[in-house]
Amino acid sequence: MKIPKITKAKDKETEEKFNKLIEDKILELKSQVADQAKSDYDSYKKEGVEFHKYEVYSEFKVTYNKNNFLSIPLRTYYYTGGAHGLTIQYGYNFDLNKGTEVSLRELFTEGFDYKSIINKEIKNQIQEKKDEYYPELKFTSIEDNQTYYVDNDDLVIFYQQYEIAPYSSGIREFRIPLDNFKDSIKIHK
Repeated sequence: MKIPKITKAKDKETEEKFNKLIEDKILELKSQVADQAKSDYDSYKKEGVEFHKYEVYSEFKVTYNKNNFLSIPLRTYYYTGGAHGLTIQYGYNFDLNKGTEVSLRELFTEGFDYKSIINKEIKNQIQEKKDEYYPELKFTSIEDNQTYYVDNDDLVIFYQQYEIAPYSSGIREFRIPLDNFKDSIKIHK
């Protein structure tokens, strides 16, 4: 399992807070899968059924680290039997000066209508590849607590497997150039 370690935040307390937030998420999943494996192993053993190994792993990449803003998409994967495992992605976005997580709304200047730009881009990208999404999908808007990360010059809005498309389509990511937001995005100044 790969767990990022943040350094060079405003102080050690902030670094520890960010690191604990991410580490706790990964270790929580590891613990849940281990508990499930033990329970299932005991059940399978009683029933005389062969038990197959469960697995958990995580990976991350620092995709933006400029102007005291750090963005890290973290992917976890777990397999507990069945047809396939499940990947879950998290977007961790930190203001290293303030020592806070940055929500999507907080990424933009006060009063800026970032949602309409993002919604338009997502609708266009879905339309371009509509056969990869659920046929009944009627995308209207991102959520107030929408997951995201920043990757160099792009804002990346993402949805988990099954959320808006079948498993085979994977985690759906929508890349929107930061330039689309002009001077209203705080980190691009």
